[in-house]
Amino acid sequence: EVLYDPTLLLQIEPLKKFVLLINLIQKSTAKDLQSDIEILHDSANLEDPTSRYAWVTYVMAVAQAGTRLAYDNLRFIIDSDMVTSSVAAQAVAYIPRAFRAPDPAFVDDFFQFAIGSASDKYPLNVLRSTVSYRIHLSESSKQQTKDSCLEDETSQDDAGIKIYINKLAAMLKNAVEEGCSTKIQTLIRAIGNIGNECIVDVFKPYLQGTRVVSSFQRFMMVMSLDKFAEADPEAAQNTSWSSS
Repeated sequence: EVLYDPTLLLQIEPLKKFVLLINLIQKSTAKDLQSDIEILHDSANLEDPTSRYAWVTYVMAVAQAGTRLAYDNLRFIIDSDMVTSSVAAQAVAYIPRAFRAPDPAFVDDFFQFAIGSASDKYPLNVLRSTVSYRIHLSESSKQQTKDSCLEDETSQDDAGIKIYINKLAAMLKNAVEEGCSTKIQTLIRAIGNIGNECIVDVFKPYLQGTRVVSSFQRFMMVMSLDKFAEADPEAAQNTSWSSS
């Protein structure tokens, strides 16, 4: 009932009720979630702020539930064009912070979702959190590998990172060819967030003038080496010097 009456929500501690809604979604079955989606979406009316508010509130709660089932339903909502681009962008950005038990399979699926056809449905700035999330898990995995001395796992994870870098590099190249400044800047920062030495090879053609970008975009590439500089200051410094 509270979802359909925003004024009532404000009267009874909205944050507390929102957390309760998230908890309910976490415990819901696939059938329950699908039923909720159908009811709330079908009742949402662009001319009725109350029903629209209820639908958006529910979508945000699904995004923050942090379960695989909730994630799958959020993908269904976005792929079915049930929300606007701005709402989808906000919802997807919550996933890296909210997911309760991430594993490599989930991260791979989420990454593919972010850079795949669904990326046309919401702003590319989602890539920032997506890539950072993938690298965070990579670093955690490497630490566990180091502790257990399982070098093969480290090699596999490094190979996985290179796959993501190559995909983002291809997206950057396409964005440059299209002349889309927003995409170019977003992808530069997303690639920089990886902090792996392989990003140098991605930026080098642009920094050396083989591929043409604006002076500001070249500057962004140099500045986006900050995370790489933290890992290997000398190598990053030499890269910046050679590009000037």
